[in-house]
Amino acid sequence: MGATFGNGAGHMALTDVAIRNAKPKAKPFKLGASLGLFLLVQPSGGKLWRLKYRIDGREKRRRS
Repeated sequence: MGATFGNGAGHMALTDVAIRNAKPKAKPFKLGASLGLFLLVQPSGGKLWRLKYRIDGREKRRRS
């Protein structure tokens, strides 16, 4: 078994401009980067990097 990361299929790299232009909404939303990495944009305006991965088939999320 072991750890696996998102497949990254269909995702383009997030650019600096896209990150800066991500404006908060009423609910948190995700901007996908690649291989399970995404930016979580909070309603308060906070931007947090998160990593989604699997260990033995169970999905996990890592905070950074």
